[in-house]
Amino acid sequence: MSLYPNIGQTAMASPSLYSGFTTEVLIPFVASEANSVVPFTDRVRVALTVGSGPSAISRSPSLDTGTCGFVLSTTGIPNWPPANLSDYPIGWEFLSSSKKLYSGHWIPEDIYFGNAGVEVKARIPILAVEDTVICPNYNETTDTNSCPTPVEGTPPTVTHLPEGISLFGVGFGRQADGQPQGDPDKNAFLNVLSINGISTEGDHFRNGYLITKDGITVGLTASNTNGFSFVDLKEGIHHSTHPLDWKPVPACIAVDAMTCVNGTALIDTGITHSYLTLPLGSPVNRHTAKSPSSNADVQVLDENSYVQVRFDTGTGRIDDNFTVVNSTTTSITDHTPNLVITTLASPAVRPPYINTGTHFLRTWDVAFDAVGGRFGFREI
Repeated sequence: MSLYPNIGQTAMASPSLYSGFTTEVLIPFVASEANSVVPFTDRVRVALTVGSGPSAISRSPSLDTGTCGFVLSTTGIPNWPPANLSDYPIGWEFLSSSKKLYSGHWIPEDIYFGNAGVEVKARIPILAVEDTVICPNYNETTDTNSCPTPVEGTPPTVTHLPEGISLFGVGFGRQADGQPQGDPDKNAFLNVLSINGISTEGDHFRNGYLITKDGITVGLTASNTNGFSFVDLKEGIHHSTHPLDWKPVPACIAVDAMTCVNGTALIDTGITHSYLTLPLGSPVNRHTAKSPSSNADVQVLDENSYVQVRFDTGTGRIDDNFTVVNSTTTSITDHTPNLVITTLASPAVRPPYINTGTHFLRTWDVAFDAVGGRFGFREI
């Protein structure tokens, strides 16, 4: 396997931009033997408690930057079901990679992160999952909280009150990918109320977070953003009502000798493979393989294909390139994804896009400035 990350001229974070902010806290990932050897081999998890007092429930959900919202079995909701369940908003979330549809109600809860060294309290609505179904024919534009029956076929099998669901979505700009309700009010790291008993209201706290191999750092400061290069984001589709809503990270993407095409990138902690969408007619070499998420037949890039992703910082560029090897990557310095599932489509229907997968974070720290609309990269 080969990996060739490099940074050309870049726009580093201005110390003055974050110098007035002093509050930050590291929420470590739950210890994993595999991740202690090679980071981001296993799914990363965070330890938390839903609610407080005798009814509080502890969980260690998977951290997922590819979704937005805490999706949880009803067994993880204190005092379920509430007497006035119908008063809470109906909710749903569709995972395009696995074709899973979760539906239920959004229940507001306090969340406490237990291994941060100090008390970190957030409050968000949690999607209490009452039904789940595999829905391969789900239309992300028109369908909502139920899976349509195929014109020719049997109704899908719905599991009622499923157990074992615990997905902690903290991504942004995901509304168009089956998550229309995935606004910033559902992201726990953007709704931290207090750290060590001190309110986050005020000019000491910059709302945003960093992802490193050690965990999530909530609150941006001059110290923890040192060395980052930032890309500006465009306002999200719900920015007028949710000022912390931003569109995905802009990127220019190419394979082998093709000219790079403008699109977006997702740094996804939820998967170890990659998804790539390029325009029809792009000169790439592919073959059929099984999707790790859905087990469906998919087209993947051939080995030795050379993938190039470029991020424009305004005054320079960050380049990240890798050579495809269709196998599990186990080197601490190799963030080649296990597989690159590739779709060729009309840009008017499916714009160019890359989901890097979680191995990207073996060689880059990332930062999200939810106030200023900036996404940062720092080479490890």
